Amino acid sequence: MLRKSTKNDKKESDDRDIEDPVLSAEEEAAEAKKKGESPPSLSRLFKTVKPEQPMLVFGLILLFAAESTSQVIPLIVARAYDAIISVDLDESQKMSDINYYMLISIIIFLSGIFAGFLRGSIFAVIG
Repeated sequence: MLRKSTKNDKKESDDRDIEDPVLSAEEEAAEAKKKGESPPSLSRLFKTVKPEQPMLVFGLILLFAAESTSQVIPLIVARAYDAIISVDLDESQKMSDINYYMLISIIIFLSGIFAGFLRGSIFAVIG
């Protein structure tokens, strides 16, 4: 049989001390010092991820590659625009240049998407 909760039950539950499971950095360092452990350092972090370092470096390279593609595309589109406004080229030459620059920008864009996908997959696998 279920018991009805009363106001006193709620007050009693509010009075209990509940410890916060999340510690600040200073509290963690103090606890580690009490236990005789050294505080976390960058070298300790690199030792922890040693098995995943090659994939981590490859993922970072893919990150830079994917981000650089978004920086290069406006430069290529600017060249296509220059071909449009050029008075030295005839119509067929203009269309040829525009098609070339647009094809290059699409290829770079798709390779950036693929590099981003690979980077995300690698980072998800290595944690």
